[in-house]
Amino acid sequence: MNDIATNLQDVAERNLVFGIPQSPGYPEDGREIEKPVRTVDEILRQVQRELCLIELCWPDVPPITEDLYARSLPDSYRCVSDKERLLLWYAENFRRQVQVRHKNRRPLMLACANECGVQKFVSTSIRRSTLPYPELYTWRGCVKFVNDYIEYQPLDEHFLMVSK
Repeated sequence: MNDIATNLQDVAERNLVFGIPQSPGYPEDGREIEKPVRTVDEILRQVQRELCLIELCWPDVPPITEDLYARSLPDSYRCVSDKERLLLWYAENFRRQVQVRHKNRRPLMLACANECGVQKFVSTSIRRSTLPYPELYTWRGCVKFVNDYIEYQPLDEHFLMVSK
């Protein structure tokens, strides 16, 4: 037991000579170093930034999966084609430009992982479609449509499940 205590003292003295602090994470006067406290908003912003990053390195060999569902999917789910790589390069370039110009906006989600864990481009353009029935654009028109074309018939035995 004395040998162990002597060896520990020798190690501590050598560490002092070489300038190595005795206990990592504590200054020499014995007080704890205060770690910066991160708020929930900062953590959420960091997660949001990391989710929106586009990975621009692709493995040459697709990962071998033990999952039968992943094996049944086509190769396009597990691999990234050259056209998709080029598209992801363009998307990452666009994402960086938007981030520089509009720092206060949320980061764009342009690519995310699919079922096989491969990052694919997500089209975010939404085209407005017009219905062929302009009366359905307002709630009053919807009410009139339901009133005119749907006939309500209560069930005889409303407490039983419908069989047909």
